[in-house]
Amino acid sequence: MELLRDLHRAGWQDLRQSGSHGPGHLLYDSRTNRLTGVVDFGSAGPGDPAIDFAALSSAPEPFLAGLAWAYPLAAQVDDRIRFYRGTFALQDALFGIEQGDETAFRAGIASYVDCRARGGCDG
Repeated sequence: MELLRDLHRAGWQDLRQSGSHGPGHLLYDSRTNRLTGVVDFGSAGPGDPAIDFAALSSAPEPFLAGLAWAYPLAAQVDDRIRFYRGTFALQDALFGIEQGDETAFRAGIASYVDCRARGGCDG
């Protein structure tokens, strides 16, 4: 609930977000050390870009440094990035329930239990 109050106080409004970005959706050329493309915009639409930043937070550090330079907004939404990262394991478990995939459900729950045991699930 505090997150929602913070969003309201900051005057947050929906921006464009991909809704499914993670390192697996980035095309990278290791010879030139450059990002060459981004794929999968099937979930794109209005929303909180902090979701995309959270999904990308598992990318290698040089990429994240470049992202922070190119998108100063990322530094402004750090609390929301941590919040969304903390939901990923439960989202995986929910996906397993919705799809009737017990393996996905168990993997999501195991990941959540593991991160809670380490003291938190914010990445």
